[in-house]
Amino acid sequence: GQLRIGSFGLVNPYVKVGKTITPRFSYSAIGEYTYALNNYPFTLRNGIYSSRERRDNSRMSCGHGEINTRWRTTEQSAIDAKIYYYDNDRELPGRVVLYNNNSDDTLHDRNFFAQVSYLNTGWSKLSLRSVAKFNWDATFYHEVDGKYTGGFKDEYYIQREAYVSGSLLYTPVRSVALDYALDYSYNNLSSNGYTIAGPWRHSILQALSAKFNNNRILIIGRLLCSTFVNGVKRGEPVPDRTKLSPAVSVSVRPWSSQLIYLRAAYKNIFRIPTFNESYYYHLGSLSLKPEDTDQVNVGVTWQYGPRGVVSDITATADVYYNHVRDKIVAIPQNMFVWTMTNLDKVRAFGADITINANLELTNLHKLVIASTYSWQRVQPRTSPKDPDYNKQVAYTPQHNGAASVTWQNPWVDVVVKLSGCSDRYGTNSNLPNTRLPGYAELGVSLMREFSLRRHKLDLRLDALNITDTQYQIVSGYPMPGCAFRLTATYKL
Repeated sequence: GQLRIGSFGLVNPYVKVGKTITPRFSYSAIGEYTYALNNYPFTLRNGIYSSRERRDNSRMSCGHGEINTRWRTTEQSAIDAKIYYYDNDRELPGRVVLYNNNSDDTLHDRNFFAQVSYLNTGWSKLSLRSVAKFNWDATFYHEVDGKYTGGFKDEYYIQREAYVSGSLLYTPVRSVALDYALDYSYNNLSSNGYTIAGPWRHSILQALSAKFNNNRILIIGRLLCSTFVNGVKRGEPVPDRTKLSPAVSVSVRPWSSQLIYLRAAYKNIFRIPTFNESYYYHLGSLSLKPEDTDQVNVGVTWQYGPRGVVSDITATADVYYNHVRDKIVAIPQNMFVWTMTNLDKVRAFGADITINANLELTNLHKLVIASTYSWQRVQPRTSPKDPDYNKQVAYTPQHNGAASVTWQNPWVDVVVKLSGCSDRYGTNSNLPNTRLPGYAELGVSLMREFSLRRHKLDLRLDALNITDTQYQIVSGYPMPGCAFRLTATYKL
């Protein structure tokens, strides 16, 4: 059992119960509920004037429950099943404009799915995995606006998906593996919010993969065939699509005495617009095209230790280039309505660096360090005559990163966390009045585990954004300042 309480009315109980009925059958059940007012204060600046305001219409009430079972039919085969339900009834805060942040909009999300999977590794060179799933997803949006008859508008969207998947793995020798996978899904949508009635889609994904690994060289190749057949009960559907997407990656360990790995990869990524992006009223666009990306990546991984106080250090560095055709970009209008558009051509350069280290100071004291940094330059490249040519794509920071240091000791474990990003813009044209300043958020956590006979009690106190930095992720929507959370977890 777990209970989390925190600032701005946060209450979050969680319970998990699990039991092994027989050596071959076990189950677990999970229940969770979260309630929060989210009425946090923020500073509103208007020219040379500023005032302290409070967020309005931000309450949320959500919960989820699930049941999981595992049945080991033999020593080499098992059947797993899950039933899941999620319900989130929340208010949607409005954009802060001058001294007005009022909103009466609400959003109610519900999701149910049931799935079963089967795994069999009982054959000498063959393994089989299969999955079947049914998913039901509903969204109810209530918007208050004087432009509608009666002063409000109600929209609902209900999506259903039936999904089956199967994959067969063949390993003729220890260093070679071949795999064929087939996924099929059927989706449809019911809605009162658009002129298109009853859209549906058949999706067929077939992947043929091969892997070679001799401990010094790892090569993985894959060819993916994606087929999408679209239709509607009334109106014009989005076009059918078929695409072949190759991918290959190579990792080499040049020296057996050193844990250094050099790698390179090429991958084609094809993404068709979702039903939300194509058919939702306000948000969707029938003219939205699939996104097609060619990605090239080179990188290195280095591991060191143990030596002295250093028990382990792992560092990675990657540089990549993406060429994107018809990139799908979402620009938020409010917390539910987003504008979906295509950028004809986009070029992206990027670099990712991670450093993780474990330091054994003494037998009872240990430092765990984790850090990550990303740089990305994502530029529209359709035509030099376009006003957004070579600008940064909306809501994409050039720099972002995070770092944490954990001090493990016999008394109270301490974690210090820092995360942040550089400036962003709310439009692809990078207009000065849409600039979102960069920010850095600092947090501290204290943790202690207590033994109560055969049981355990974990206590954790989190201080979030302790410098009370005010920042925005979406333009016009200030994020919370300093906040606290206390979590108690009891394990039988």
